[in-house]
Amino acid sequence: MKRTPLILLVFSIFAFSSPMHTLNWMLEVDQGSVLSTPIVSGNSAYVCSYREGGRSGSISWAGRGEGRVEAGPLVAEGKVVQVDHSGLVKCYDIYTGSELWRFNASDDIMASPGYDPETGSVFVGDDKGHLYRLELDSGGMIWETECGVSIRTTPAVSDGTVLYSSNDGKYRAVSLDSGDELWTYSTGLIADSSPAVCEGVAYIAYRECFAAISLADGSEVWNFQTDHTSYCSPVLVGNHCIFANGGNSVYAMNVETGRSDWRFVAPSYGVKDVSYGGGKVFTVDENGTLYALDSASGDIQWIASLGYGSSNAPAYSNCSVFAGNDRGELLCFDSETGKQLWVRSAGGAEISDSPVVFENFVLLSLSGVALPSDRSPDSPVFVDVDSGDDLAASVAASVVFAFVSYAGSLNSAIGSTICIDAGTGAEYGMVNGIDIAQGSREWWFGASSANHSSPVLAASGIALGSTAGGIMFLDRRSVQPVWFFNTTGALSSGICNDSENLVFGTSLGEVYSVNTLSGSENWSFSTDEAVFSIPVSLAGSVFFGCDDKKLYCLDILNGSLIWQADCGSRVRQAPLVSGSSVIAVATNGSVLCFDSQLGNLLWQVDMSNGFSGESVCEDGFLYTASGSGKAVKIDAATGSVVWESQLPVEPNGPMVLLSGSLAICSKGSRVVFLDSTSGSLQSEYWTVGDPTGLTETGTGSVLISTDAGVLYSLQ
Repeated sequence: MKRTPLILLVFSIFAFSSPMHTLNWMLEVDQGSVLSTPIVSGNSAYVCSYREGGRSGSISWAGRGEGRVEAGPLVAEGKVVQVDHSGLVKCYDIYTGSELWRFNASDDIMASPGYDPETGSVFVGDDKGHLYRLELDSGGMIWETECGVSIRTTPAVSDGTVLYSSNDGKYRAVSLDSGDELWTYSTGLIADSSPAVCEGVAYIAYRECFAAISLADGSEVWNFQTDHTSYCSPVLVGNHCIFANGGNSVYAMNVETGRSDWRFVAPSYGVKDVSYGGGKVFTVDENGTLYALDSASGDIQWIASLGYGSSNAPAYSNCSVFAGNDRGELLCFDSETGKQLWVRSAGGAEISDSPVVFENFVLLSLSGVALPSDRSPDSPVFVDVDSGDDLAASVAASVVFAFVSYAGSLNSAIGSTICIDAGTGAEYGMVNGIDIAQGSREWWFGASSANHSSPVLAASGIALGSTAGGIMFLDRRSVQPVWFFNTTGALSSGICNDSENLVFGTSLGEVYSVNTLSGSENWSFSTDEAVFSIPVSLAGSVFFGCDDKKLYCLDILNGSLIWQADCGSRVRQAPLVSGSSVIAVATNGSVLCFDSQLGNLLWQVDMSNGFSGESVCEDGFLYTASGSGKAVKIDAATGSVVWESQLPVEPNGPMVLLSGSLAICSKGSRVVFLDSTSGSLQSEYWTVGDPTGLTETGTGSVLISTDAGVLYSLQ
């Protein structure tokens, strides 16, 4: 690795930093970025790093359809249900690729199947107007009904009613039990929007209108006029129904009032379907611009380019966003930052529907890939991934599925199901042992996936989280794995070490407690959204925040819920403990203090522009920083603000108290030091790359890590 650029940057550090801080040593970690705070024990520091890479996958299995595949698959209960233009419904085992059953409809199937988890039923409509109810387990038909016109949307099921739309402009409700028609709602035009249903109300889009209709009788609950014809399917998020109007706007409709609580206007037209995940709404425009919006306000969180136009909604899973463009490429982005993680070519195929995600799997509908001339119709279809036909991949995937349509020398198009082994994904992780006296690396251990959180020292080992899911436990002396614990979702939070147990959260909303010595599961707890907040233990309880806007308190022995509190916005920072109180810092700028035993709200402080990084609480005072660049000190007992201080740059990471100083990781490649008593600016220290972690060594020095992979020791 070249060292000259680093030496030049070191000169700039000394030239602009305050003489108040003396550099003890600086170490460049060869493996790339360090995105977490170093952990210190004795004379050693432990830090996780990662670098980007990539491995091509290999085909695990392949299956065939009998027509073009243009609709996304249904994935449920470990099964994949594929439909195609020949009218074939085919079900596979998602893990092995083996065919489980098939069913033949009377005509082309143009839309994804619907599903009712309570009855295990699949609903499929075809171009002759037949609607079928099938058993997911066997493919057996329970009933069939006919409306006489084409069905090209996905049916929705709720409260014993199946709702679907047809090309005569009507939404039809039929009985779940019998298929008998209950009522119709006429729009006057072709109804191409799939309905969304919740709590007895269906939400639809047609012409220049968004509407809510009663599932009981089809009567209109409310109607909202827009300025553009829309056939986009809505998405339900809390008390909002999110619509795109097909022009350049996205609306968040209040489901109770029928009014728009916020509206996002894109600079370009062609904004179509939307999707939701991790507190964000995702959409693309006709130019291939991907937008991530705050689901509560509609504010832009980040923007990314797909490099080409796009006609389908992106999909969210495991802290990643997957989006396809019209050039036949699947792109994966970090859902928090918008950073592109990887791009895969579909080998010239057109991506005909939105990606579908299940656990760590990504599924695609493609069309237009040429079938080799020597391929017989009855032979299995394989793709050489080394030639560029790497159809889909996930950062966290061990297996990825993609749906493909092949058109070549055959008279009719052939649809196939391809299973691709994605290997270790696109990032590689490493844990490093550092001698903090000398600034030298004593040892390192490579992991097959990235680990963005700090390592945890527990018993005689080191616990590491993984973006591929789960944690690995290393023996501290031999630096060899002792045990692994796997999860379906990526590890999205840091790890809490409580006595002989490790507690952590995942991107799928699961919180686990694992025995430190054996790696066996003690208990798990499910939430509705991703858990980024590091769990914190106190007096037999464990506390953590969640993207579902709640703070949870669980019994640390069995994982049972003691209480939960609504915080009004996502809680991604670790809860802070002060005496018998627990404090939650929400992303909308609210600081809320609760009684740790009862969950009663003791006080609340509302700041502007949300919060950045991790806050700290010590000696009865809370220190935090807002997105507007303002640091705040709050009395943890009363909620009164002691001081506010405007920072020279926006904060962008954790902070730490250091003998009278408050050190804050900030953008602009620097650490800002404030007087912790008065809030006045003391100094700034420039770094190579933006600082990502701060920790005190216990010997009067501080360690700083950066996203450029550089560690500093300051006196």
